[in-house]
Amino acid sequence: MLKHLNDQLFAKSMIILPVYPSFHVLGIVHEEAICLNSRDRVPFMLYLEVKVMDGTYFFTDTTEDISKVINTPDTDDELEVKVIAKHDTSDLQANSKLLNTIFGENWKTKENKIWRTSPYRSISGWRLISFIVKSGDDLRQEQLAMQLITQFYRIFKKTNLPLWLRPYLVVATGQDSGLIETIPDSTSLDTLKKKCPNYTTLLNYFIDAYGDNRSKEFILAQSNFIESVAGYALVCYFLQIKDRHNGNILIDRKGHIIHIDYGFLLSTSPGAINFEKAPFKLTEEIVELMGGEKSDRFKYFTVLLLSGFLQVRNHYQEFMMMIELMIPHTNLKCLKREGVLDSFRARFRLDLRTEEQCSEFINQMVNDNFILSPNQ
Repeated sequence: MLKHLNDQLFAKSMIILPVYPSFHVLGIVHEEAICLNSRDRVPFMLYLEVKVMDGTYFFTDTTEDISKVINTPDTDDELEVKVIAKHDTSDLQANSKLLNTIFGENWKTKENKIWRTSPYRSISGWRLISFIVKSGDDLRQEQLAMQLITQFYRIFKKTNLPLWLRPYLVVATGQDSGLIETIPDSTSLDTLKKKCPNYTTLLNYFIDAYGDNRSKEFILAQSNFIESVAGYALVCYFLQIKDRHNGNILIDRKGHIIHIDYGFLLSTSPGAINFEKAPFKLTEEIVELMGGEKSDRFKYFTVLLLSGFLQVRNHYQEFMMMIELMIPHTNLKCLKREGVLDSFRARFRLDLRTEEQCSEFINQMVNDNFILSPNQ
């Protein structure tokens, strides 16, 4: 059926995927499509050959990964994250055998293989992208979450903060159907623990995958991990994203973590009572990989949190407008509960007038997580 669609539809019409930047769908790689493990709803994975229109696909990680340390300022009113080295980590594979066992075929390898036999390979802007096609699920809240997370992404990029997020495309095609972009070269933390031989902790996994903690590969992967944990910590705090178990957190081949599945945010939580009090997930295992709470790497994490918090507050009105405009025109539960707008506004803590007050607030949040986050 997919081959028939290629022959009858895509080969004769210009089909545009309604996202930004827009994609001209060249064709379906029908021989790569697979059904996923869900007996009731039967989602399936679809690979599309596309031409990126109107610029570049800005979710692509095209920036160089870097190893950084904190430059401690002489005065309290300055914070600086200093870059000390740049490396090409486009193929960061210190232990390719272990990484291939966990993540499978490298996405670049798959993309190159399909490009070599593609009738569209001469088209400028060609790209391979994959989606999960879902029915029986309302993806509108997931799409809202991704629109908000993309705004965080833009702020961090615009201000050159090394806070890392990986927004993904969500296209709700109705109240119970849609497309969700897959994240190449990633797996859930749950699956990582099952696939990694003799898994004990994240720190031991990173040592097995990238080398000892003094190696260039380990330091780069550790930096990727810290920058992504900090980025998603801020997102989880501001949007009150809950249900952050290890099945809803991915880790990629380069060491970044990526949060998925935004079924509970802003004003909703699992169960009738909100038992999840921690502003974001920060377990002992995560802190251990950062080097411990007394380390320079952990200090780097807290400086990233503060720097990101200050920048997001500067864009307070943009976020409020995004929520305010939707509330009268939606039936999403996360926007319909009483007080959702006031609670969202309060999390920007505009009452904190100085950077020192903001720093104390961030440190208190981090300390709260040591008490409230489950170690799982």
